[in-house]
Amino acid sequence: MNEDRDGGRSTPESSISQSNHNSRRTEMFAVLAFGIAILLTIFLARSFKGIEYNQFGFKRRKASGKVDTDTVYSGGRYPIGITFNFKTFPADAHILELWNLEVFTSDRLQVSLDCALQYFLRIEDLKLLHDNYDLQYESVLEDSARDAIKSAATRFSTRDYGIIRGEIEEALFVAARVRLGGLCCPIWCDLPTGGCNSTGCIPRESDSCGPDQLGLFASVRFFQLLYVEIDPNVMPKSEDADSEEDAKKEVFLQSSQLVRLETLKMASTLNNFLLRIFLSYLCCPEHILFHFHPRFMFMNTDYILRRIGHIFRIPV
Repeated sequence: MNEDRDGGRSTPESSISQSNHNSRRTEMFAVLAFGIAILLTIFLARSFKGIEYNQFGFKRRKASGKVDTDTVYSGGRYPIGITFNFKTFPADAHILELWNLEVFTSDRLQVSLDCALQYFLRIEDLKLLHDNYDLQYESVLEDSARDAIKSAATRFSTRDYGIIRGEIEEALFVAARVRLGGLCCPIWCDLPTGGCNSTGCIPRESDSCGPDQLGLFASVRFFQLLYVEIDPNVMPKSEDADSEEDAKKEVFLQSSQLVRLETLKMASTLNNFLLRIFLSYLCCPEHILFHFHPRFMFMNTDYILRRIGHIFRIPV
């Protein structure tokens, strides 16, 4: 034992102990690394949150509910962290159906309309929509569309709803589109198929396109006028109004016809008078002041014709 201690040699027992110690240390590091890897995997997996393809979203903190509206996310998965989730809005069409919508016509009669429209939220204005209406925007947009249609419907008479239905549908469409979408062009107007030149909207980059011209931050793409119903109690009033209108039109036509006949009679009398003056001058040049002669009005027509034939050597 003394020789081993003096010679600096290690015993077999100490070598085995050192080896076991190193092995345990390696195992501890491996377990720790494996645990960290698992935690990182779980952390990263839970950090990715997804949004469906038919949704828009804002990042929202779970604990406080505070919403970050600086960035709008569309469909996909994003590493926003385990303490956040998404507050989503529909990106596909909102279908608004208005049944039995009572409106007044220009002749102050009431009709019932069934109509439908489809609108989309604008991603470029989603922040403003959230700040103004949050998720309660649908009822606001429905009430606004209803009021716009009622207001536009008063420009047409009861009869118009059966004669120029297409024109009425277009007018109601424009009214709803302007009320919900405002006067500024949506961002998709820049696309080749945008077709916004026909709508007369204000370009987005223009100084005239301010918050007051953005409407309710939605684009109405389609509108359908489905059914028009006139109350039976209103029909007699409508017929009386139509009869009165027809009677006034007939009186106007008859009056205009009478005026036309009187005008033709006056023109014919004047033409005859001028012709008699011309013919008298040809046959009787010595009466150059014939129109002042009272006997001119009773000049014999045969005599005038004979004089013309004599002047132009025409046998009469």
